[in-house]
Amino acid sequence: IRATINSDSMETNSWYMRWDGAIRDYHKAISLNPNNALLHFLCGFTYANIGNRALPKDYDPESKRLAEKLGGPLPKEDKDFFYKKAIDQFTAAIKINPRYLEAYDERASVYSRMQNYNKAIADYKSILDIDPEHQHRYVNLGQLYVELKQYDNAEWAFTKALSAKRHFRYPPADILKARAEVYMAKRKYKEALDDCSAAIIMRTASRNTWIDLNGYMSTQDSMLYELRAEIYYELALAK
Repeated sequence: IRATINSDSMETNSWYMRWDGAIRDYHKAISLNPNNALLHFLCGFTYANIGNRALPKDYDPESKRLAEKLGGPLPKEDKDFFYKKAIDQFTAAIKINPRYLEAYDERASVYSRMQNYNKAIADYKSILDIDPEHQHRYVNLGQLYVELKQYDNAEWAFTKALSAKRHFRYPPADILKARAEVYMAKRKYKEALDDCSAAIIMRTASRNTWIDLNGYMSTQDSMLYELRAEIYYELALAK
């Protein structure tokens, strides 16, 4: 409990001290109960959060000091040190419970931040083998395929996301936009235009039902119209 309280604390001037306490308590709990997958997951999640906040060691003496305390020596970047610790803990959780979807998900996210896209893809595929109808994992998979310029695979992933039975966090219009961008990369301009236009219609229909926090909806609408303008331009050139 104390580890979780410290892990959840985000005060700017003490985050590293509280997460240091969280790590020590999680490791103590794990030493007493090493086969508890949840403890490994929470410890890994905390390491990942530290990595997200860490800066290169030359600019962040506090994260450098914490890394050394947790078992240095430091690699070039503090981020990688903490991310590797996170991966170790997520891997331990998966070893205990091979169907621990959240552990696969978080490990894939860390691999992605380290630009180890192939390992992240492997983790998302493991998730989908267990839970083939979870929309956002197809979206994450599609985004990774885009990073690798594997556009056929990206098209497949975004198409699966649109037909997935369990929706989570992505509005269909956002997925259509992502697939339209893939179609653009494949020079399939007609399909790109269809997806982009459908996304604009969805945005227009849902505009009155969403609270536009920080102008998110307006920004997304602008990006859709900009994308469709690019598609029309490419179609004109093709003629």
